[in-house]
Amino acid sequence: MHYFMLKQDEQMRQVMEIEPRSGGDSREHGNLYVREHAGFAFTDWSDKPQRIVSDRVKRLLELYELELRSSTVILNAREAKRQELYWRIEPPERDLLSSASERDAMGIWRKIVLDAGKLALTRSKLFTAAGCCFVHLDVAESLLRRASTGFILVPANISRS
Repeated sequence: MHYFMLKQDEQMRQVMEIEPRSGGDSREHGNLYVREHAGFAFTDWSDKPQRIVSDRVKRLLELYELELRSSTVILNAREAKRQELYWRIEPPERDLLSSASERDAMGIWRKIVLDAGKLALTRSKLFTAAGCCFVHLDVAESLLRRASTGFILVPANISRS
């Protein structure tokens, strides 16, 4: 049983930077703007300021997770006069954390450990736990075969209970 945490690739964050919205919560709007600069490119994954994926990645994720909630987002590049369809995704939250997971005094997760027993019962391929997005090996391989960009895969800590 192999799971990976999907995290923003910090090197790719500079490639596609989403501009902070002024005047309101950007979650309420379907339009986001990107900062254009030399080396700018649209990537398939971004988790800041919110979790968004390209249309092709969203279609792939839906094959593995039927409960994937999503809403459309249009990413705009003003100078290039280009718009791309993206999706704000909300993978289902699962209670799969092991008692070995740890939080600091501020409530921030220092160590996230998934419970092997709970994972075996749910057989989830895509989910969130402790605010982080996790994927099964099948999903990770599919993403890599399609040369998806903007993320790194970090092997998840799984308890051996």
